[in-house]
Amino acid sequence: MSAVFGTIHWAMAWEEGWLWGCLALIPVLSLAFTIRFWHQAWVRRCFLAGVVSLSVAIANLICLILNIPNLPQSLQAYRKGDSMALIELFTTDAWADEHVVTQAEPTPKPTPFDRFSDGVAYASEAAKLAQTAETQADWEQVASNWEYAAAMMAAVPTEHPRFIMAQVKVAEYEKIEPLSNVSDRHGARIMANFLRFERIRMAFEALRQVQAQTIPAQTVQAKTGQVKTMAADGVLSFGNDATAIAAARSGVALADRTHWDRIWVRDGDRLKFLHNQTTNDFRQLSPGQGCETVFVTATARTLDLASAYVLDDAVLLQVSPGQGEALMKFCDRYIFFDDTVKLALATETLACFTLIGPDSHRLIEQLTGKNLSTQLAYSHQVRLCAGIEVRIASGSDLALPGYNLFCEAESAAALWQVILDASLDKTVGPVGPVVAMGAIAWEQLRIQQGRPAVGQELTEDYNPLEAGLWQTISFDKGCYIGQETIARLNTYNGVKQRLFGLQLDGPAKPGSMLKAGEEKVGKITSVVETPDGVMALAYLRTKIGGEGLIVSVGEASDRLPRGCTGTAVPLAYVKHPT
Repeated sequence: MSAVFGTIHWAMAWEEGWLWGCLALIPVLSLAFTIRFWHQAWVRRCFLAGVVSLSVAIANLICLILNIPNLPQSLQAYRKGDSMALIELFTTDAWADEHVVTQAEPTPKPTPFDRFSDGVAYASEAAKLAQTAETQADWEQVASNWEYAAAMMAAVPTEHPRFIMAQVKVAEYEKIEPLSNVSDRHGARIMANFLRFERIRMAFEALRQVQAQTIPAQTVQAKTGQVKTMAADGVLSFGNDATAIAAARSGVALADRTHWDRIWVRDGDRLKFLHNQTTNDFRQLSPGQGCETVFVTATARTLDLASAYVLDDAVLLQVSPGQGEALMKFCDRYIFFDDTVKLALATETLACFTLIGPDSHRLIEQLTGKNLSTQLAYSHQVRLCAGIEVRIASGSDLALPGYNLFCEAESAAALWQVILDASLDKTVGPVGPVVAMGAIAWEQLRIQQGRPAVGQELTEDYNPLEAGLWQTISFDKGCYIGQETIARLNTYNGVKQRLFGLQLDGPAKPGSMLKAGEEKVGKITSVVETPDGVMALAYLRTKIGGEGLIVSVGEASDRLPRGCTGTAVPLAYVKHPT
C-alpha cells in the first residue's frame, strides 16, 4: 500500500521533478518503518512522528478512493509522460489552471516559412480526411481544414519565395465545397462511395495562371489513393481531365510539376559522385546533356527515378514529390571527407512546367524562335520566353513528346500565362489551344504510359530491372551502389517479376493479389479509371508470362463485391528484354 501511495504521489509531482515525487514517499515510508519496528522503545518515543505519518497516509488513502474512477487514465497518462493530464485528474481545477498559466511557454514568433508550411499541412490533412469522411461532422471538419489552409496561405508575406504559389493556393482552396451540407448518414455514405470511384473536379482560378474561362466549383477529392498525396501541393484538376489527356496525345497539354522536388548537386566531384551513386553513366555527359537515372539501395532496391540535367557548374536533379530531403540524406551518407560535393534542395526556388504532346515542338518554336525538335532526349538549353529566362529540356518524363521548362519561382505565374497565351499565335503553323493538366489527369496518363511511381512501383520490394527501367541503367560503367546485384540479375536472367499494364473488366484496388487459376502470380500497384475502362499497373511473375496473360483479382472487399479479371498489356514507358 505504501508503494502504491508513493507511486501516485510521484506521478502527481512529475511536473515538479522526480525529486519532489520522491520526497512525497517519505510520510508513507516513515509509517511503514514505525509499524515494522514498533517493538523498539526509541521508535515508540517518536509516536508523534508516527501520528503525522498515519494522518498523511489516511489522507492519501481518501485521495486514492475518491480518484479510483480516474486511476486507469492516470496510469495511462503516466506511461505516456503526460504530466498535464495527471494534474487535471488529481488536482482541483483552480490549481490546474494556475499551474497551466505559470508553466505556459511563450509562443514562438512565426518565421517567413511558417504560414506556407502550415497551409500545406492543413490542406494535406483536409485531403486525407476527405478520403474517409461520411458524416456531417466529418465533412464539417474537412471544411474547417480547407478554410484554415486558405487563411494560412493568405497570410504568407510578399517576401516569401513561394508567395505567388501561396496566392494560387488561396484561390484554389477557396473554391472547394466539401459537402458540409450532407447530414443524412446514409446519404453521406453513398456520397463517400461515389467520391471514391468517380472523378471529382476542382475549380482553379488564380493570378494569371489559368485560361480566361470560368470553371464551376466542384467537390475536391482524389479519385484514387494514388493522387491524394498530391493534393497538398499540386492542382488536382482543372475540370478538364479527358480533354487534357486527349491534348497530350494529339495536341499539347501543360502540367504544373512545381510540387516535384529538385536538388542541386554542385562542386568538383558532382559527376563522379552521381556516377557512383546511381545507375546511369554520368562520365559521358557534358554540360547541356542529361539522362534518367535511378537511386537504389546496396541490394539494388529502388528508391526513386530521377531526371538529371548537367550544367557548367552543377547538376540539376528532378525527383518525385516529397523525396528530395530523403534522397539528400541518403546521398550524404556516401559523401566522404575528401569528396567535393554539395547538395541543396531547389524545390522552393525553381518551378517546373511540362509540355506534353506532338504540338509541343511547334509551341516551343513559337515561344523561343528556335526549333528544338531534333534535340536529344534530356538535352537542355536556356532560352528567353517573353523576357523570362527558361531552361528548356527535351522530354516529358513520359513516353510522349514534350519538354520540361524550369524557371525561377517568382517568374512561374508569368511563364504559365505566356504559355497559355502563345497558343493564340498562328505564325508558326496551326497550334491548338494549350490545355492545362492537373494531377488527376497526370496520374491517369502515368498509369496508361507505365511510368513507375515512388511508393507504388518504386519501393524496396522491387529493383529497376523488374520495373522495366532498363534505359536508365549502364551495364558498362563499373562499380556503383547496387551494381553487383543488378549485374548478376542481368547476367543470369534473374528477373523474377516484371511490370505490366492490366486492362481490367471491373474495379480493383492497389495491393490486390493476382491469380492465374489458383496460383498467385503478382500484385496490383496502381489503379485508375479511364473512359476506356479500369487500367492498372501490376508486377507479374516472369515465368507465368506477360503480354496477353489473363489473370483474376484474387481478393474481394467491401468495395469490391466481386472479383474481376484483367489482361496484361504492354506499356509505352516500360522496356523489357524479349
